[in-house]
Amino acid sequence: MNRPIICYPAGSYARNNILRWEKEGLKPVCFADLDKNKWGSHFSSADRTRKSSVYEILPLNVAIAKYPDYLLYVTADPVNRKAIYDFLVEQDFPIERIAFPDNIEWRKGCFYLGKALQLSSNSILFCCGAIEFKTVVPYLAEEPFEEVLARYETEKKKLIDAIRKGISTKCDGCPIFEEGFYEINPKTDLIQVVSSRWKGQHCNMQCCYCIVESELLANYDDVDVVETIHHIERIYGKNELKYEFSMGELTVGTFCNDVLQILLQKNRSCLISSNAGVFSGDINKLLELGLASLLISLDSGTPETFERIKGRNWFERVTDNIGKYSNNGKQGSHICLKYIFLDGVNDNIKDVDGFVNIAKKYKTNVSISGNQLKAPSTANTEQTFEMITRLYHSCVAEGIGISYTNFTFGYEDNLRLKKLFGEV
Repeated sequence: MNRPIICYPAGSYARNNILRWEKEGLKPVCFADLDKNKWGSHFSSADRTRKSSVYEILPLNVAIAKYPDYLLYVTADPVNRKAIYDFLVEQDFPIERIAFPDNIEWRKGCFYLGKALQLSSNSILFCCGAIEFKTVVPYLAEEPFEEVLARYETEKKKLIDAIRKGISTKCDGCPIFEEGFYEINPKTDLIQVVSSRWKGQHCNMQCCYCIVESELLANYDDVDVVETIHHIERIYGKNELKYEFSMGELTVGTFCNDVLQILLQKNRSCLISSNAGVFSGDINKLLELGLASLLISLDSGTPETFERIKGRNWFERVTDNIGKYSNNGKQGSHICLKYIFLDGVNDNIKDVDGFVNIAKKYKTNVSISGNQLKAPSTANTEQTFEMITRLYHSCVAEGIGISYTNFTFGYEDNLRLKKLFGEV
């Protein structure tokens, strides 16, 4: 049944977007607003250079009475969209009669669900969150990739439909699974290449927090990553794909040059996680072209702690490579230094302050992460959170951009981090 669409409210955001919405197929019967000064007037696009339809503006209750089989489209700007939605729910408007333009809806979800396709060496996954919450669609190297991805899309749709209906799913309990505005039919456009178990892949460090070494990921190294990316490009290539690589150490894989050449040829943007133990000319070229962002796990501010965490006496080598990638700070805005906090290891003033000095020297950004080997419900110690707070305030004082990876922290820490970062 095609219900008559009432757009509400009749504000500037709607005026600036109505032409686009009409082009996408939106055909409202009228606009509604609570502002008495607008009643009886007419609504049209703010763009006077192009022709648009003209709509009557009615009081909300009058519009509902006139079109009792209505579907109410919330045409407020993104900042006020949730407040308008809450107001309508409080006024007892049925949730199923409230909708939004721009292919979005209000439900539980996360940024990754539906948009991200995570390629592990033995699986295709829905999310990049904590291992405990991954939903796996396994595949074999000899299986036609079209069939693999068709199954992935089917399972993705089933999962989102179940969430929409309030049915319990594997996403329940994930620290970043929360209510918000999400796409109704999300398009797969984020390709995350993970795991150190691809054919020809290994790592040149022995990090104490390594997920692979902890055997949480299966040992399965028979799938070729270059061939897999070619399949992805063939099937999803029309989308504006972005790649993320966090697969051990990309720069020491036998396929590194081939993978990076695909990105250059396709003009694809990417986020590359690296330990910077090896300097890559191809990565540097992507940085120069503005196609790449580089996430480097330094995790320390002193050589002693670096070796304790990484298993290599490479602190000077890594910081020198950070300097090369940053081009003496000129490319620093495309580089983010990560600090994975480890209780009793790097949660001290000397390491935190040393780390901040390196970020300041090369004009990089900073990202804070938790230890993913810990259970999501486990909080960091007070000492660790005190050093997290110190790192945050030091970065703010120096004008260094800082963020945190929410799914690597437990529930209590996430609440404290939101407060620290001024998000609540």
